[in-house]
Amino acid sequence: MILSLLNILAILLVLTIILIIALLCWLLFTLIRPAFKEKQPEPIPVPGTDGTTALAESDINMLADILSSVNESLRKKIRRLHHQQRLYQELVQSSNSIILRLDPQGKILFINQYGLDFFGFTRDDLVDHSILGTILPTRPDPKKFINRLMTRILRNPTRFRSCTLNNLRRDGSRAHIQWCNKVITGEDGSFLELLCIGIDVSALNRAENRLEERERLYQALFESSHDAHFLFKNWRYLDSNRAGLKLLDCKDKTELIGLPSDAFAPEIQPDGTPTLQKIREIKEQAFAGETVTCQWYIRSRKGTVRLTEANVHCVPTASGKILHVSMKDMTTEKQLEEELRQSQKMEAIGTMAGGIAHDFNNILTAIMGYTDLALMKVKKTSPIADSLHQVQIAAQRASELVRQILTFSSKEDQAKQAVQISLIIREAVQMLRSSAPKTITIRQDITSTALVLANPTQIHQLIVNLCTNSLHAMKEHGGILSVSLQDITYTPKKGRGGGPELPAGKYVRLVVRDTGHGMSAKVIKKIFDPYFTTKGYGKGTGLGLAVVHGILQSHGAGIKVRSKPGKGTIFIIYFPVAPSMPAHTAAGKKDADSSVAEKGSRASILFADDEQAIRNLVKTYLEKYGFRLTTCKNGKEAWKIFSANPQQWDLVVTDQNMPKMTGMDLIAKIREIRHDVPIILATGYSENISAHDFVRLDIAAMLRKPVSMNKLLEYVQKTLKKTS
Repeated sequence: MILSLLNILAILLVLTIILIIALLCWLLFTLIRPAFKEKQPEPIPVPGTDGTTALAESDINMLADILSSVNESLRKKIRRLHHQQRLYQELVQSSNSIILRLDPQGKILFINQYGLDFFGFTRDDLVDHSILGTILPTRPDPKKFINRLMTRILRNPTRFRSCTLNNLRRDGSRAHIQWCNKVITGEDGSFLELLCIGIDVSALNRAENRLEERERLYQALFESSHDAHFLFKNWRYLDSNRAGLKLLDCKDKTELIGLPSDAFAPEIQPDGTPTLQKIREIKEQAFAGETVTCQWYIRSRKGTVRLTEANVHCVPTASGKILHVSMKDMTTEKQLEEELRQSQKMEAIGTMAGGIAHDFNNILTAIMGYTDLALMKVKKTSPIADSLHQVQIAAQRASELVRQILTFSSKEDQAKQAVQISLIIREAVQMLRSSAPKTITIRQDITSTALVLANPTQIHQLIVNLCTNSLHAMKEHGGILSVSLQDITYTPKKGRGGGPELPAGKYVRLVVRDTGHGMSAKVIKKIFDPYFTTKGYGKGTGLGLAVVHGILQSHGAGIKVRSKPGKGTIFIIYFPVAPSMPAHTAAGKKDADSSVAEKGSRASILFADDEQAIRNLVKTYLEKYGFRLTTCKNGKEAWKIFSANPQQWDLVVTDQNMPKMTGMDLIAKIREIRHDVPIILATGYSENISAHDFVRLDIAAMLRKPVSMNKLLEYVQKTLKKTS
């Protein structure tokens, strides 16, 4: 529009100059014509306003000079005007914006070359054509649409000064154009033209869309992450995701934003550094461009302390530096690592216990066996006999201790059997006495004699876990730990709570009572949950009572817990009594006793054991009963003797753990050449012997070391009697 006004002005200026020049020429011609006509050098009369005036030649020359100067000035102005016009044309045509002019009917009056190139049209395709159907989509009623649009622009030009339209190109593609519009009006206010300048913002829109998409992805990752994420500015909470709110036990972000960074942290961190000092160290490293990784304690609003692995890095922004902190809860993982280490320790203890049991049982077997031999040589009324009986009792207690070690290290069979759990509980309590603090008194009242279908190892673990829990509750101030076991008849009381949900019947009731700090009702509801502990991080696994609960469920037992803060805790457990078992008759005992006293035949026995003392003992003892004994110090020697004359032997008795060849390997080789010879296997524990191998190799009996000579004689006689 500016160009149009300049063109009109230039034309008017040129016409004015031409008119002035024509008038001056006419005036000059009128003045000099008489002089040429009459050829008289007289003054030329020139009509004036007040009559006829004569001009001299000098005046005419002056007028000619003035006319020439005006003419030169006009030519310079015209040249400057043409130069400015070319500059404006170059500016419009070389602009990187779309420039076009529209008339009130929406027809394109002008469009620059950039606009033509951008839309892909020629000048003839657009000039004098409507914008509808060319650079804008067609409408059902184009004239009505244009009239309504132009009317709205005239009424509110400020509103339409800037707008973004989805324009068309010749190839059918769309482009987002941001338009700046200027209404050109006449002197009377009439609408002459609409000047429009457009900029392609398609790339900007795509960038904004990508930015919005990344923002949505960031929010999705931020909010859906299982790890806690926090943003800090000036070391105050700026934002948090849902996992972070859950870690801190906050309901929404309003409870968090604006609080200082140490609001949810204990005074000391895992490495022993005070929290505020640790925060300063992390801040310095993060602001220096480092990514800081460390372990961090978080204390929630409820007071629960969790161990996390924190990663901190600095994000520079226009408003300042923001710290992004991600925290992964490592509490459960650390607890599982501790459980794994504890399991590995127990496995190592079990392996060591197996080796100890083998050697120790061999020693006990020799002690018990030679004591039996000594008792055979002294009178029952002799004081020496009493001393030897005490040796037997001590050896038997040592044997029970070895069995307890094997049970505790899970080397014993996990199957349930009818057991008198009072014996197991007495052993467990006795073991706990040695480790209990001197400020704690342990009392026991164990009167039960009933049998319970149970796993001895698990019952042992149960009583140890319960008592250890009670001992910890009294660790600071001391107290009394009471353990009682009684046979009762349980009858559920209708309409009254407080008892376990068990059917009526006979039970063995175990009561573990302490005078410790006690528990609240809220804590009692969670004590059997896995990993729940009130001992603080690193002081408890939270699995002790969970294991107790699992053992009780597997045994069909019930439990009741009573406790109050400061009043101690009582665990009451009900074990169902096992069904009646057939009793051993006196006749059976008599037969066993008579079999021990019965003299043996001249049966040939091959005996293999790596302990010289045991070989000598067994040979001396069994030969007194008429057996012929051949002893071997290992399995390889026994196999050499047996294979030399397989039919010679009536019975083979072998130890399991021997150098060069184990007892099971010896039995397997014997079965390759002879299947009818009975074999007795002696071992300290049965870790590597499965029931399948026991049946496959047709082992007649298995003796647990240490074994008395009377028991060995009994097994030998019974085995030979079965095969005779």
